[in-house]
Amino acid sequence: MKSFARGDPRRLTRRMCRMFSAPDMVVNDLASAVRPKSLPARAALAVVAPARMKVTTTDTDKRLEWIAQIAAVRDRQDRAAFADLFRHFAPRVKGFLMKSGAPADQAEEVAQDVMATVWRKAGMFDPGKASVATWIYTIARNRRIDALRKSRRPEPEELTWGPEQGASAGDVLA
Repeated sequence: MKSFARGDPRRLTRRMCRMFSAPDMVVNDLASAVRPKSLPARAALAVVAPARMKVTTTDTDKRLEWIAQIAAVRDRQDRAAFADLFRHFAPRVKGFLMKSGAPADQAEEVAQDVMATVWRKAGMFDPGKASVATWIYTIARNRRIDALRKSRRPEPEELTWGPEQGASAGDVLA
């Protein structure tokens, strides 16, 4: 048997397989160890997760609920569904923006803009590409970058068009 270094991920993978008695688990690396080939992705967490870590289906149920709420906003402009999304994501987006260095007032303004964008562009959400949370946080990150660029943009110089105020017609012709 090959010997592995103490911190080697392959060693940890083999140990996890023995602990959770998953004989069909692939043990080449940690990425493939997360899910045995015979189990669907959701069920794999119950096999690999430590006993003290509670894995429930409420996370999955919540994600499906968010997708349904985005669909309701898209299809029917459902204000109640949007209110639920807003209640959940707006404070989290604001915290995310503040952690990225935005002052509280700017973070709140950008979070409002992000949620308004979610309302307007709910039809662009594709659950096959990303989760609702990923989509909303991506919008927030892009709006934060736009706000930074806007604040760093130099103010345009004041241009004067036409003749100067003090010049008369005789001075101009001479």
